[in-house]
Amino acid sequence: MFRDILKKSIDQSSPQAALEGFKRALTNRKWRRTLAYLAPKAQGHLIGALLMGAGYATDGDRVATPKLVKVMQRHGLRKNEKLNLETANLAAIVRDLMKWSDKHLPEDKKLDLVENVAQTEYSEYRIDGDSAYVIATCKGRQSETRLKRIDDRWYLI
Repeated sequence: MFRDILKKSIDQSSPQAALEGFKRALTNRKWRRTLAYLAPKAQGHLIGALLMGAGYATDGDRVATPKLVKVMQRHGLRKNEKLNLETANLAAIVRDLMKWSDKHLPEDKKLDLVENVAQTEYSEYRIDGDSAYVIATCKGRQSETRLKRIDDRWYLI
């Protein structure tokens, strides 16, 4: 029910609206809203990337590593097990990983999800049916961002 209410309160009527809303939600650390702009598979990829980045960032740190394990255990995450996207509280996982990063990692190793997206500019929107392709520029580097229209709403994929 909450997801239905949230969907009604966010604008995904165009690729531009979806990307602007995603960027705004992410930079304001509104994790549930941020995830609502991502297609389900992309939500899983985001969690996976954060977990992988967290693992590399700890690099055997005697304080940060056990704290990361506690965050994972709190959410039922186990090494080499697939995350159940239907039942997991993804927003809480992202929130707790970002809090863990802010508290336990040195500045140069923090999970920088927010900073990178805040600095990203989107241009050259190209729509082809239910797919959209956008040029994302961050720190002088360009990449392609893809979106997909599902049930008349645009999602990042």
